[in-house]
Amino acid sequence: MQEKIRIHVQLEEDTQFLALALATAAANQTNNPYVTSTTGLNKDFLNELATTIQDHDLPCYAFLMDMKSYSHIRSWQRNDVDPVTQREIMQTGLMANIWGIDIIVSRLVPDNTVYAFSEPRFTGVFPVRTDLILMPDDEPKRALIAYVGYEEIGMLFVNANSVAKGTFTGRATCICDDN
Repeated sequence: MQEKIRIHVQLEEDTQFLALALATAAANQTNNPYVTSTTGLNKDFLNELATTIQDHDLPCYAFLMDMKSYSHIRSWQRNDVDPVTQREIMQTGLMANIWGIDIIVSRLVPDNTVYAFSEPRFTGVFPVRTDLILMPDDEPKRALIAYVGYEEIGMLFVNANSVAKGTFTGRATCICDDN
């Protein structure tokens, strides 16, 4: 039960983080317009999304997407990635980064949406004022064993230019010789 409380607290943290990222990206479209692609999640789309951050002299640190979007990367062929990376994708189903930019997967990100973030020191803070506290909340008369969880946190993006949002439609296709 304690682990279930921790999972739900982390889920709430992720939900609030994504809401803040969306609000920041939406409010800053003048400086960081949304990146769109009609050819799926391909290298050109990710490169343009990273460039949106880098245009403000900020390093692009991470891409955040859902697993369905990430599945597009698994379909990249040898014309898209080097043989060592392709072998890594084939064996593990994962590619941890591209161009030194981490790829992070979350089931909370909407389908066909990718966020790009700069390094945490340029992006914002996540202060934890009160760490997760789990307390028993048993009711012996009802033979109920229960716990209550509590955490006090905050979130702040200090630089709106450190967040970019991209959406794509379609699926990237690769015309390559498989011989």
